[in-house]
Amino acid sequence: MSRTADTAGISADETAVLVGHGSRRDKSNEAVRTLAAGLEDRLGVSTDAAFLELAEPSIPDAIGTLSHSSARITMIPLSLFAASHVKNDLPLAMKRARSDHPGIRFHAGAHLGLHPAILSLLDERARDVEATLGVDREEDDVAVVLCARGSSDPDSNADVHKLARLLYEGRSFTRVEAGFIGVTEPLLEDALHDVAKMRPDAIVVLPYMLGDGVLTGRIREGAAEFDDEYPYVTATAGDPLGTDTRLLDVLADRWQEARTDSVDMSCDTCKYKLELDGYEEDEGGARAMLRALTHQQAHEDRKDVADEPHGHDAPEAHLAVCTNQTCAADGSPAVMETLRQAARDADADVHVTRSSCLNQCGDGPIVAQYPDGVWYGSCEEADADRIVSAVERDRIVSDLVHQTLWPTPDSGVTMSCDEIEALRLGLMNTLGTTDDAVQRHAEQELGDALDGNTPIAALAGAESVAELQRHLDAALVELEEELAALDPDNPAYGYTRGRLVAVRDAERALARFADTGESFLDDLGKSHRTLHEVFPVEEWPVQADCADQSLRLIGSERELNASWTTSGSSRETGNATQLVFQSQDRNRQ
Repeated sequence: MSRTADTAGISADETAVLVGHGSRRDKSNEAVRTLAAGLEDRLGVSTDAAFLELAEPSIPDAIGTLSHSSARITMIPLSLFAASHVKNDLPLAMKRARSDHPGIRFHAGAHLGLHPAILSLLDERARDVEATLGVDREEDDVAVVLCARGSSDPDSNADVHKLARLLYEGRSFTRVEAGFIGVTEPLLEDALHDVAKMRPDAIVVLPYMLGDGVLTGRIREGAAEFDDEYPYVTATAGDPLGTDTRLLDVLADRWQEARTDSVDMSCDTCKYKLELDGYEEDEGGARAMLRALTHQQAHEDRKDVADEPHGHDAPEAHLAVCTNQTCAADGSPAVMETLRQAARDADADVHVTRSSCLNQCGDGPIVAQYPDGVWYGSCEEADADRIVSAVERDRIVSDLVHQTLWPTPDSGVTMSCDEIEALRLGLMNTLGTTDDAVQRHAEQELGDALDGNTPIAALAGAESVAELQRHLDAALVELEEELAALDPDNPAYGYTRGRLVAVRDAERALARFADTGESFLDDLGKSHRTLHEVFPVEEWPVQADCADQSLRLIGSERELNASWTTSGSSRETGNATQLVFQSQDRNRQ
């Protein structure tokens, strides 16, 4: 089934690297090594396994080993679809490899993607489940839910739906639908309930996973719960792809594509290459590179991979506790366990893990809260309840906040994002919001920047959305000049560039906020006009002062102290308009 070309002409100094994600479960990592060994036999080319994170060897280590005997190295990602790892992390690793080993020719392969061998494998997994259930798709109504992990990348999610359709074509299934275990919709539970409306005899749930791990377990549990809830529909989950030899067909094709420079990536639907509706903030290489660098840095220290924090389930918040030597001596293991117990007691969606060194030695125990980017120092067990409670309420524990966030080691540079903190203060002024903890933290971080006639000071004191936009634009100009003046080798360059990306994101978010306010006011105006059309002033004298009220409302447009969403305002206005027209119909009757 493989389309791999004749491998004649391969030199003895050509090698390959099969790149797996990496896991704390040895069984998952061993599966990658098993496939690497199988691929070596298939290709007749020395093939090693490497991992993006959480397992050894890392990609640089694997390449370093192969570099002594290789003139040409092809990297093949063991990834089902193309999301951030394939689009960001692997190209970054490739660039690093070319820089470290200029005498070696490198190629990067594509993800597994859509392939006839995978369809054949899924078909067989479905037949195994049918045999267990005692049904036959040729005679019974058998539906399939193909359940994937789910991604924040629309291109990856779209491929799951395409794979489900291809599995349906030419086979006798009643229906084949895509579902996801997390991150995006439809979730497995919703997909199962939707399919059940057709009253099939059986539903086959196919985990679209490589290994048999935590997510596969959740899929099995979801299928079992559904089976209990719907006694008239039998549902069972099958096995993941595993190390089936048909995967070697796909990997061999991806290897051949890479070494002949004929890799076909889906750039026309890639959120990092063009603006897609709903993913505007993810546009552009700068943000993609920032994400890849951040992800790589979080897993750079591989001396003890069990200490690496990683929360792929995307909890509401992630607390990483430094348990390296200095923090551990100060009691960080006890702090970590107390935080976990506090999260369990509060039933909070907070993931607590250990972390390797956070470069804040002597100020610990250090607790880093993501995605907020808040680092706490000198934490004690007694602080656990306060930290978890603050996470739940979207607050911070101000007296624990560590003030030297993300300094570059040995650089003497203390980094702070003045523009973001000033914008928070200005937005609080505009909305009339009071949060003493946030206020104190922002004022402490800004310090002397609040003094004088500067864009930062003006931004922090702004009292309208128009002022916020004007002063943020000025602050951005200063920040761009600051970045342009830095040498790329300067320890502060990477952070300052990331800071510029973050502030530009904030500028776009502020523009959307202003547009939403305009839309809300427009909706109010439409409702006002509709009321006058339905209830003329001469019939309802009480409405006579509406014009004056409307003018006052429009005059205070930039001082609207409210928080809203476009969908919410449109929905409420729509409901109000509907009631008006219902009243109009009753009057006519």
